[in-house]
Amino acid sequence: MQMSFSHAWHLVEDMNTMAPQPLVEKQAGGRKGDGAWLTEAGKQTIADFWQLVARFQGWVDQETF
Repeated sequence: MQMSFSHAWHLVEDMNTMAPQPLVEKQAGGRKGDGAWLTEAGKQTIADFWQLVARFQGWVDQETF
């Protein structure tokens, strides 16, 4: 994606701040090491996005001459 890790992580933090619930959780250090994963809200947000993409594509297909 040609984006620094720092910039990408700031975008994730911004999404978490704007969303009603966190979309990504993270763990720093510890026995299992660093990590990040989608929350259930994050998974639902992605599913909602792809449903919106499909609806938009359906509209485009109907409007194309």
